[in-house]
Amino acid sequence: MKTVRDRYGVPAYRGAKVLYEGKPGVIRSARQYLRISLDEAERVVFRVHPRDEFLTYLDSKEK
Repeated sequence: MKTVRDRYGVPAYRGAKVLYEGKPGVIRSARQYLRISLDEAERVVFRVHPRDEFLTYLDSKEK
């Protein structure tokens, strides 16, 4: 995940809260893309680009 933070300059950490298309979710993992699950569908994992225009980071520090 450090590679994603360094490459794209985003505060991506496992377990960090995000909004995707206005819906709350959590970052599960990352390689080149983030893998996030939304609170409304925890078992569904989405691949999202770290600088996606619909992605908002709510947590900026590692937990």
